[in-house]
Amino acid sequence: MGPVPAFFYPAFQLMDYGVHSWDIREGTGREHGLHSDVADLLVPFMFGIWAGTMRATPDIEPFTIGVRVTSGPNAGDNRVSVSPDGMTYERVTSAISRR
Repeated sequence: MGPVPAFFYPAFQLMDYGVHSWDIREGTGREHGLHSDVADLLVPFMFGIWAGTMRATPDIEPFTIGVRVTSGPNAGDNRVSVSPDGMTYERVTSAISRR
């Protein structure tokens, strides 16, 4: 992903702990649902990780999708746009997301 701000390292440790403890449970055949608090913690970071790790090529036809997170403190609507220049994302404030 390249250079990241210093605050990203402790946050990344929390993400690793949540995701890889799930990996271990999955690999050993135990119950392995991702706890809702862990999933919610991951929400704001996932868009940045997707943007930083996608490979944009000149032949990508631009498109935009909506991503709705339905529960938790990070619930809301998000707009993700992909183009030959890469991926951008933004939080969308609408009447629907304020319900």
